[in-house]
Amino acid sequence: MAKVTPETQKKALSFADAAEFLIRRVQKPLSYKALTSIALDEKLIETQSETPAITMHVALRSDMKRREQRGEPQRFIFLGDGQFSLVELVAGTPSQKKKRP
Repeated sequence: MAKVTPETQKKALSFADAAEFLIRRVQKPLSYKALTSIALDEKLIETQSETPAITMHVALRSDMKRREQRGEPQRFIFLGDGQFSLVELVAGTPSQKKKRP
C-alpha cells in the first residue's frame, strides 16, 4: 500500500486500507466500530451504506479470507470481540527465511 496521509490523500480509501492506516497510526488494536467512526470523521472512506460499521467488518474479514485463499500473507488479525489489529503488530515483523545450502 502506498504511504497515505490525510494531507496527501485525494480520494477515499477502501475500508481495508483505511483500517490499516488507522491501526498503523495508533499502533494498537481497534474495533471495527471505532475504525469506521474515525475513518468517516477523517473522511478516509466514503459510503452510501446505512450500516458502515458492518461494511467495515465484512471488508476486513473478506480481506483476510481472500489472502488466505490466495496464499498471501495476512495483514489483519481478528482478536475477537470486534477487535482487529495488524499481524505485524501482534507477531512482530516476519524474519527473512534463509535458503538452505
